[in-house]
Amino acid sequence: KSSLVNYLLGESRLLVTSKPGTTRDAVDNEIEYQGRRYILIDTAGLRRKSKIDQKLERICTLRALKALERASLVLLMVDAVEGATDQDAKLAGVLLRRGRAGIILLNKWDLVEDPEKSGDRLKKNVETTLRHIHFAPVLRVSAKTGFGMSEIFPTVDAVFEQYNRKITTGELNRKIERILAQTRMPHKQGRPLKIFYATQTRVRPPTFTLFVNYPEIIKQPFIRFLQNRLEQEFEFFGTPISIQFRARSKRER
Repeated sequence: KSSLVNYLLGESRLLVTSKPGTTRDAVDNEIEYQGRRYILIDTAGLRRKSKIDQKLERICTLRALKALERASLVLLMVDAVEGATDQDAKLAGVLLRRGRAGIILLNKWDLVEDPEKSGDRLKKNVETTLRHIHFAPVLRVSAKTGFGMSEIFPTVDAVFEQYNRKITTGELNRKIERILAQTRMPHKQGRPLKIFYATQTRVRPPTFTLFVNYPEIIKQPFIRFLQNRLEQEFEFFGTPISIQFRARSKRER
């Protein structure tokens, strides 16, 4: 990670060695790129459970997670030689639960043998292991040689725009009506769930509130289905979207 940040900064400001886990604290680095200012937070690396028994490593892990709370967008670095691991999946889960935008960087691409064949293998590996952040674009990069690094900031800008994206109430309700016209709705005592209207209530990440008759009967499979369809309909990428359900009040009826 420090190699990546140093490359983007254009200087060796952070300690870099071949041994993972060199960075102990989250380090803020300010950079300007094409007239825009960015703060890059280089966090302590999170290791596998077998390697975080020592007190110092546990402290570093907590600091890294705390740094994530300050970030709007996370660059999740995956070793392209090793592929996405269970630890990467856990980090992706934290990213999702915290509602952060994300980009997956397949780093060390210069060390990948037969990139054409390995590309297909890694694509399947990432799609399977990191499937819960399927919305995150994947970039192939090498912090050592600079391969693919020019794509990072344009992708960050595009994803951040999605993270702050607003959908009009009219457009949102038209899309939802079309989606649900082809969907079997949950029922309560023989009465179907009704969605009266929907509106976007926040950004970072885009959050939609749906006013319904029986919010208590809505389960995770239905929520995931609606999230996936809205992502497709509005072509969201790089950001999770959140859906909340509320009972329509008597005043709103």
